[in-house]
Amino acid sequence: MDLLFISPVIPAVTGNGLAMRAGMVLEALASRHSVSILVNPLYAPPGPVPEFFARMCRRVAIGPKAYRWRHFDVVHVFRLASLATARPFWSRSRRHHLDIDDIESETHQRMATLCRNNGHMALAYAEERQAAASAATEAEVLTKFERIYVCSAIDRDKLAKRTSTEICVLPNSVRLPAAVAPRPSAGPLLFVGSLDYYPNEDACRYLRNEIVPRLPEFEFQIVGTGATERLRQMVSHPAIQMIGEVPLVDPWYHNAAAVLVPIRAGGGTRIKILEAFSFGRPVISTTVGAEGIDARHDESILVADTPEQFEGACRRLRREPGLGERLAKNALSMLDRCYSAEATKKTIAAFSWD
Repeated sequence: MDLLFISPVIPAVTGNGLAMRAGMVLEALASRHSVSILVNPLYAPPGPVPEFFARMCRRVAIGPKAYRWRHFDVVHVFRLASLATARPFWSRSRRHHLDIDDIESETHQRMATLCRNNGHMALAYAEERQAAASAATEAEVLTKFERIYVCSAIDRDKLAKRTSTEICVLPNSVRLPAAVAPRPSAGPLLFVGSLDYYPNEDACRYLRNEIVPRLPEFEFQIVGTGATERLRQMVSHPAIQMIGEVPLVDPWYHNAAAVLVPIRAGGGTRIKILEAFSFGRPVISTTVGAEGIDARHDESILVADTPEQFEGACRRLRREPGLGERLAKNALSMLDRCYSAEATKKTIAAFSWD
């Protein structure tokens, strides 16, 4: 089929989670269909579509110059933010698919609650307004698409109560490594994320104030784009190394004994957990952080929802030499089955395209 992929982010192999999902879904669709991509960058500065993805596509455009394109069998809209970009193509296509990635109304409401709990009232009000706006948009458009993609069965079940439209689970995914570097059992504990995203900022503060003081013999590293000077000062501690933006995350994963995900709000599924799994590193996450990923506590992940539980999980990984290796092995096996690039292609191929 001739398919138009519309995205608010430049697709990427690594880095920002939204860009990684855009890249994986684009690759899976291009393995089956003739794909043109139109990017209207809304979440980051514009840039070229990487050659890796451009080679997969029939046509590539950044911005409105693609509006002269004509007929498509399917218009695939990534995220609610792309709705306005997609409207000129509505009458030029036979089918319309929407990848919402997460249920934005719920995500913003969760973030509002977190902001309120942190005493950030202005941010809480802003998130509540955004939650209401997202809910209104969802109510308007959920019935206007022939197919809606979500990243987890949890989100599918929630949306099934709100629309009769076909809802398909298309999990987030990552590429499996050719080889996994040996894990340094006494290495640093790593946090990776976009640091200008409020739940990740909160996770850094929570790590600094509630977890690090309980583990004085451990070292911690924070890697990600968007770290403000205010955040750097907020997480300043002798045991924490604020790395910030890096060209490649690989060396930091290789150097880590484990990956921490002390996330207390958000939506969808954390692609950074899948990325940590792909590097063969055990993950300690909150229930919210691991939501939607088919990872079981003490089998492929350690779940911790209090500072005491994070402390206990970190100490346990150091105390039990085989635990980290067992968790990482099981997580890699699960990744191969459910959350790899090949798994995403198989999922796409299994959907009806008639």
